[in-house]
Amino acid sequence: MESEASNVGSSLLVPSVQELAKQPLSAIPYRYLRPELEQDVIARF
Repeated sequence: MESEASNVGSSLLVPSVQELAKQPLSAIPYRYLRPELEQDVIARF
């Protein structure tokens, strides 16, 4: 029981927005994709 209580309130370690902005972004990281949402149609003129 004690080992379970020690994990309460923990979070994932992720890079800051400033660190992410320094790197070239060639693809959207999977954690930010929302496949359950419908995609908007984008018209090209």
